[in-house]
Amino acid sequence: MNEPAVPSTEILSPPKPRRQLPWVILGVLVVQLGIFFGAVYNLQHNTGQMDNKFKDVAVEKFMGFMTWANLDLLRGYGIIALGMVLLAWPLVGWYLRNKPNPTWGMILWRAMAVAGGVWAFYILRFFYAKPFFFTLDPGFKTIYQVVAGWLPEKVQWWIFDFVPLCVVGLLLVHYGHHIVRFFAPQWPARATRTVGTLGIASVALGAFGVMSFTKPIPKIVKRDSRPNILILASDSLRADHLSCNGYYRPTTPAIDELAKHSVNFKKCFVPIASTLESMTSIMSGQFPHTHGLQHMFPNRQQVDHVQAHAPTLANQLGAAGYSTAVVGDWCAGVFDLLPHGFQERDVSTFDNFKVYMTQVVYREHPLLPVFFDNPMGYWMFPGLRSCASFVTPEVVTDRLKSRLTTEATSEKPFFITTFYSTTHIPYRVNPPYNTKFTDPNYAGDHKEAMALDVGKFISDVNVAHKWRDLPEVEVNQIVGLYDGCVAKFDDSVKTILEHLKELGLAENTIVLVTADHGDDLFEPNCTFGHGLSFNGGDQNGNVPFVLHLPDGLGAGKQVEQIVRTIDFAPTLLDLAGIKPDQRIEGVSLRPYLEAKPADLSLAVFAETSYLFCKRYIPNEEPLYMEPMDSTTFVDESFNCHFVLKDKYQEDVLKTKERCLRTQNWKLVFTPGKNKDIWRLFDVRKDLHCEHPVNLEHPVVFQAMQDKLLKWMREKKESRITEIFPDGEPSGDIVKQ
Repeated sequence: MNEPAVPSTEILSPPKPRRQLPWVILGVLVVQLGIFFGAVYNLQHNTGQMDNKFKDVAVEKFMGFMTWANLDLLRGYGIIALGMVLLAWPLVGWYLRNKPNPTWGMILWRAMAVAGGVWAFYILRFFYAKPFFFTLDPGFKTIYQVVAGWLPEKVQWWIFDFVPLCVVGLLLVHYGHHIVRFFAPQWPARATRTVGTLGIASVALGAFGVMSFTKPIPKIVKRDSRPNILILASDSLRADHLSCNGYYRPTTPAIDELAKHSVNFKKCFVPIASTLESMTSIMSGQFPHTHGLQHMFPNRQQVDHVQAHAPTLANQLGAAGYSTAVVGDWCAGVFDLLPHGFQERDVSTFDNFKVYMTQVVYREHPLLPVFFDNPMGYWMFPGLRSCASFVTPEVVTDRLKSRLTTEATSEKPFFITTFYSTTHIPYRVNPPYNTKFTDPNYAGDHKEAMALDVGKFISDVNVAHKWRDLPEVEVNQIVGLYDGCVAKFDDSVKTILEHLKELGLAENTIVLVTADHGDDLFEPNCTFGHGLSFNGGDQNGNVPFVLHLPDGLGAGKQVEQIVRTIDFAPTLLDLAGIKPDQRIEGVSLRPYLEAKPADLSLAVFAETSYLFCKRYIPNEEPLYMEPMDSTTFVDESFNCHFVLKDKYQEDVLKTKERCLRTQNWKLVFTPGKNKDIWRLFDVRKDLHCEHPVNLEHPVVFQAMQDKLLKWMREKKESRITEIFPDGEPSGDIVKQ
């Protein structure tokens, strides 16, 4: 008898999947390695274009570190490759189901097509979900903008949210079916599919139930009667760009609403407009010359001195039974360098050359966001926690909300400082904030953010002068971006305040909204930056100070008298019923919170920080320093921090400007190449301090010069009543 013919279904059946798997793996790996080496090439290309001495340091001393940082990421690419193989394997098998003898090339290119398609989809989806999260090639962004403009918003949701969920569900069902088939090969295909689907569904529902059951639900407990304290600060936030302070744009509706029920100190000044030094003054209540940090590149000995000798707000509150924590992004990295006594720190860091190089590497590899802000990712790549590109305002807000939720279950009162980089140069912010106050027709270099070449900024002392003649349209765009950043911070404040109410903490929490310093935004004789000069008015030193007290004390009050950020610590300690450390130089502002009128007669004594670039004063020659890449070095014995060379320590002090600001007057001392430069300004008539009036007001000038010199030489401040015993004169009165 002849053998029966083989059924056509068996002839057309595809080869066993196991034979396809090696080629699928190879195809996925080819794509992964292509992405990896493309990122490495971009890193080398972008690094090669840098033009400063730190590039040479990286090449000469840290090339091995950078090489390892790249190679270490292959672990992440491997995990992504595993997921792609699990997707590509069944898809390739389905593509080739009608091919009786598929070649290795047919399998290979299809696997590569799947892997490439997944990468393209992943990149587009990231621009859809978090367009502000990290920077990719502008070409990808253009493609997404075209796609977003063509597809309605609801269709985008179906494509970028619903479809991935469906694909994951189908993959789970597919592999569930194969698992059942492996253990029970005798079962019919329909039975294995049914059991596999039900099994996967049960596991998924069980996992969801466990997660829901174990998720901590905050249970409010009876708390210590003392108030909680929450500081919300944004780097470089100017007081005069808050709408509650009279700004013409509606930048801060949430802070405005808070100010209606708070005390708004409209003339709050910092003693130095630089983050590390200013935050140290805020936390210690001391002037920079007292706590010992007078520039942003301290060495280990200077940092250790502050740690050992400066009083801190967190230490005092912690000793009194408060739980203390600081949360923030890369600007909050100053608390990594100098903890200031906080018990818990959830911050990024930046002023560390190895961290900086790690971030440079991470920014070029598009896989890293997959591992960001999850335990496995932080375990595999600890540097992600400090990556400035990834720790966005949303991330900081979520971390703060999580901590507040935990604090709600504690019997202790808390002190939490939260520090955002939202308003820091280069004023990059996500939609819709980046277009909220800018011209939609603008198409220049500052479209997305201020186009600042950091390499030139640290290597050319003349760089700021090149920005002096920036066209008005460019200035307007940069200021619009900055105001969008202010609005973004305001929304973060709104989210936190709402969360406090949800947790039942708002009724017993002091909230202080402020900043470490302001910023120059191309005022007269200014360009950009902070801590460089007192030119242009008060924009560098005048910061927001909105103080909300849960008992309603001082609600709706606006204080026009001068106060200082060194007054924060003693004021908060006073409100918590704690006697301030005697070493604190600030004073409690409680008298301003009371109903009766008060005037503490405080004056502003301030200094500039490290001088990055030359100052401009008409017809004068101020002293200046060498560029930053010449005056600093990477101290490998001090955790690779940027440190000022010993021979330039004195130069920083010699080039500092000093300032004395009263209610009506501002006196600025500038060291000159040939002579000291003194300028007195009538701030009521001359908002941007363009016209010195030394000669017109000699008595005022002499009185203020005496007290400023006393502060510079003897480190003793004076109150306005001591400067002007007969009362502060106005600009309308000229005393001869």
